[in-house]
Amino acid sequence: GIDTDPSNHTLKKYKSLNVQNIEIMDEHQNINGMVFDDLVNSVIENSGPVIIDIGTTTFLPFLGYLVENEAIQSIQSFGKTVVFHVPIVGGQGFNDTLNGLLSVVDKTTAPIVVWENEHIDGEVSYEGKKVSSSKLFLENKARFMGVITLYKRNPATFGADLKLMTSSSMTFEDARNSDLFGLMPKQRITKVWECIYSQITNIFFSGGIK
Repeated sequence: GIDTDPSNHTLKKYKSLNVQNIEIMDEHQNINGMVFDDLVNSVIENSGPVIIDIGTTTFLPFLGYLVENEAIQSIQSFGKTVVFHVPIVGGQGFNDTLNGLLSVVDKTTAPIVVWENEHIDGEVSYEGKKVSSSKLFLENKARFMGVITLYKRNPATFGADLKLMTSSSMTFEDARNSDLFGLMPKQRITKVWECIYSQITNIFFSGGIK
């Protein structure tokens, strides 16, 4: 795990994950070329999968730098598969997250997994349809590996459990093993994880990337 978000090191806070913090932006808020090169090298040299968390403020500069330096092609030439995981939220954040998705579609040829986050603002729709049924998705179907939906659930039960879990920087496994949660909260957390995990496995292990 690599956390490049300069303003909010969310991923780094998860102590049970092996996350490295990398300051990808220089003092002028530009991509630091030497740090970027080291980042690419660490991805290539790692024997397993690498997850890079890119913050909202760094996403477009980082994407532009990837394209300009043909970094995706370089990583792929070493047998690595590059996949973009792009969240889409409803409410006020919809346009910003949608523009992020459109940028990835337009500027790269790498496969994409869309995460529809209904948990906070309800159902996510584009042009009146679910993202997976929209014109954008259908016209670029070859690019999309699939859609993972984080369903909206009862805020008084599931919502409270997930809020405590994330605010405590716990993974699902951490929460299931924590004394902070009783029997029923752990059962609800397990239900949410099983729903997400089934969608992930359906994309990556049922005709997708092995």
